[in-house]
Amino acid sequence: MERENFYILLGLPFDPPVDDNATIQAAIKKKKQEWSAQANNPFMKDAARYIKMVGEIKKVMLDPAQRAQEADNARQIKNQKKSELNTKLALYVSKGDKLSPRDLKRLKRDFVPYGFTEEEIKEKFNKLKNSQENEEIGAVLEVELAKNIQKSFKDLGQPTSNFYAFFNLSPSSSAEQMYQAADNLRQKLLNKGEKSDLDSVKQTLAAQAKEIFKDQVSKQKYDNYLRLTRYTKFNAEIDDAAGINQRVINPKMKASLLSDALEEYKDKLNLSQASVYLQNYCKYMGYKLGDSTIVCGQCKTENPANATVCKKCGKQLIITCPRCGAKNDNATKKCTQCGFDLTKIDAVNAKIDQAKKAIGAKDYANASKLIEEAKIDWPNHPDIAPIEKMIRDFRNGFDAISNSISAAISQKNYYKANDLIAKAQNDGYQISQSTINQVSQAISEAENKISQISSMNSDQAFTALMGLSESIKDSSALNNALKKYPPKVPDKIDAKTRNDAVTIKWSASPSQGNVEYILVRRENAYPNSATDNVVYKGQELTYTDTSVTKAVPVYYGLYVSRAGVLSPMLRLSQPVIVVDSVSDVKAIGSDGIINLSWNCPSTVSDVKLLVYKGETQPQSDDQYTVVGSNRLDGAKLDNLINGKRYWIKIIANHIVNAQTVAAAPVVIAAVPQKPVKPLEDFKVTYSNGNFKASWKKTEWDVILLKSDKKPEYAVGEIYTLSDLQKKFDKINLNIVDDTDGTFTLNFIGQCYIIPAVISATNVILSKPVAVSNVPKVKNIFSDFNKSNSEIYVSFDWPKNINKAMLIYRTDDYPKDPSDPAARVIDCNIKQYDENAGILISDPPLGTIYAKIYTYFEDEDGKKIFSEGVKYLIDNEPQRDVYYSFKYKKAGLFSKSSKLTVEINSKGHFVFPKFVIVSKYPTIPLKRDDGNIIFESDKVEINNSYRFEVKVPQLRKGSRLKIFFLNDQNYSKYKIQNNGGSKI
Repeated sequence: MERENFYILLGLPFDPPVDDNATIQAAIKKKKQEWSAQANNPFMKDAARYIKMVGEIKKVMLDPAQRAQEADNARQIKNQKKSELNTKLALYVSKGDKLSPRDLKRLKRDFVPYGFTEEEIKEKFNKLKNSQENEEIGAVLEVELAKNIQKSFKDLGQPTSNFYAFFNLSPSSSAEQMYQAADNLRQKLLNKGEKSDLDSVKQTLAAQAKEIFKDQVSKQKYDNYLRLTRYTKFNAEIDDAAGINQRVINPKMKASLLSDALEEYKDKLNLSQASVYLQNYCKYMGYKLGDSTIVCGQCKTENPANATVCKKCGKQLIITCPRCGAKNDNATKKCTQCGFDLTKIDAVNAKIDQAKKAIGAKDYANASKLIEEAKIDWPNHPDIAPIEKMIRDFRNGFDAISNSISAAISQKNYYKANDLIAKAQNDGYQISQSTINQVSQAISEAENKISQISSMNSDQAFTALMGLSESIKDSSALNNALKKYPPKVPDKIDAKTRNDAVTIKWSASPSQGNVEYILVRRENAYPNSATDNVVYKGQELTYTDTSVTKAVPVYYGLYVSRAGVLSPMLRLSQPVIVVDSVSDVKAIGSDGIINLSWNCPSTVSDVKLLVYKGETQPQSDDQYTVVGSNRLDGAKLDNLINGKRYWIKIIANHIVNAQTVAAAPVVIAAVPQKPVKPLEDFKVTYSNGNFKASWKKTEWDVILLKSDKKPEYAVGEIYTLSDLQKKFDKINLNIVDDTDGTFTLNFIGQCYIIPAVISATNVILSKPVAVSNVPKVKNIFSDFNKSNSEIYVSFDWPKNINKAMLIYRTDDYPKDPSDPAARVIDCNIKQYDENAGILISDPPLGTIYAKIYTYFEDEDGKKIFSEGVKYLIDNEPQRDVYYSFKYKKAGLFSKSSKLTVEINSKGHFVFPKFVIVSKYPTIPLKRDDGNIIFESDKVEINNSYRFEVKVPQLRKGSRLKIFFLNDQNYSKYKIQNNGGSKI
């Protein structure tokens, strides 16, 4: 059997084809899940076959060359399906049907898998329908033959039937199929004895059908006849009209017939389609259409066929419906197609014209009223939407400018509001007189007050101007007047440096009003203006500058701003120089010694040391003793007392522009002491998520550090705790006693525990210990495929682990993951999910001794394994297994009976899950033929296995038998009762 195309089977696009491996693998996985769910459904027989094809599907679809050929084949299949699709669509068209949702759903089910979209199916249907409506009918049955066939169906009592319905076959059936059906009916009737009148009619129809369907050409004539005459009620009205007017259909008759047809077939025909149908039917029947003249519906005057207006009354002869486009005579008041009131066309057009004139005159209220009236009679008039947009734009514009005027007034920007009012009036908008008056009054009052200020002294003038500025914000005259009264600068300003930052403080300006301070800064020279590198602007009297360039003179200036007017600049008398202190300071105590080290900036000329002995840091420099130092990177303090705390203050002096500048001091404390011995006999064990550490007793405090990578350090050297915590994580150790403690860690894989002892801040490290906590697998289960050529081993995959390994031997369990005699199967979580387990291909026959490990791979590629879990797999040929029962009835003091079961077979093997079934008085024949009295778990057996279970009391004469829970196991185990089955 030719296989399915894989692009089509997977539902993947093939024109152009999908080439992304990830997308293809996702589609295969999804389909595999669907097929697995359907495998036991008797109506989905192909699902099991598809599952077996997954390997071949992957091989083809993941190989670029084979995949390209598969896409070509899919496109060829689609081309072959086109004719079938066209035939089905032609059937719907020939019946005059619309494409219903049900039909469309059926077509999508049959053709979408072959690459046809819903839109493509709809488009093909519409094209086919339109083409058949506009094309020539073609060769048709002779009229006399058609009349004879029509008479036969009428005699049968089925005047509207046809041969396809009569033989219960599809119009897409071949001529040969139709001929055979007719011949079968004729033979059947000939062999019948006495015939009824209906039998005779059927015999006549069979003979006529054999003549019609003798070949494809004759069949096509019949199909064309059915299409030409498919509207039977319309046909009957045409026949009646022609019969009473000497086979002539005059224009008035034609109009009446078309009107009736549109009413009867309003869901299938429009005016144009009905007119074409009428012409074709009349031509076929030999009726004459008298359409050489057009009769005016108003004055009844005949006009030439091509006339557009009546030659007598001047009225338009044909009125085109503005809603649907149908043609109507001028006497029609409502459109025969859609019912539109044709008498209101002129009135609506007049209102539209009036609305356009109102728009031109900016009379938008009247225009809106006229449009609303026009929409009542003609809602979809093409001119309505553009006019409504003009009205809408005008209203939106009015709302926008009104909001702008209101915002300007609320912000007291009256000059701006005045300009907006003028613009709005120029654009045709009506602004309320109260708004105009409010703006004019505010401007007038401001200008009057400004004119009076010139006669005031400076303090009175400024006070008046400030009061006026609260009433109007955008007066240029007011702003110019304020510039004549600048604010005064503060009385004093000073600066202090601390921690690489400069804090500048100043007193308040003595000037009245709302003032703002502007602090500016410049390197090596004073600033030039209030915009020269502004570092602060606000009303506070202090500012801390944290962005000062180190070792460079910085000059500060302060301006005061009031109502936009600036004071002169107040200068800080001296430049500020910020220099770095020493960094990375370390103080390590030893026997009577403290070793100091630090990093020194390049501009440091010398370092000053101050030393104090005491438990708390001194508050004054007077308490320190100055110690000489001739080095810039460190110092050694000796002759110290062990166990006492010493405070050291380190001050670096810089030379900047030939000036000595002292940096902020750095203070550090240290305690000299005798050397500490490293921790000895350190060990770590892991169990159930907890770690336990043990060590040899020491007089010092024990701490533990953690490193993800193998750490590098000198054992026995002195380190500071702060330095170590920059490189390693400190472990929260729960001390149990002097020699052990417990702790927990949140990681997967391997890390290093660093043991240490600490005195004050000095730390001595010992050798690190590597620990791991990779979780082992649980709930192992195995399954075979039908041919026993593959074994799937599954289990609960641990969280945060993505790799596992199965190793096995056939003689004994492997020793470890590196056992050279074992076969190794490596598996990641993605492969596990795809195969639903670890896959053992072509497994050896016999007993398979397996171990399963999970593992973590570190950055260096080293594998850290979990504990290996043993698992025994039985893959022997069918094994003979014997069992026997021994039943003991419940006694006086026991409610349950006891059943002893013994199972025997040579060798070491795993016996699968089974049940014991009881039946009275005959032996059970299958698992559900009786009562299950016991269900076992899987058991490992070495030659024999015996167990006892409590069972319900059994009726004397009951018979027992063992059945497997999984029927596949019968192919591996032949189980026989070698004892008695009867109780």
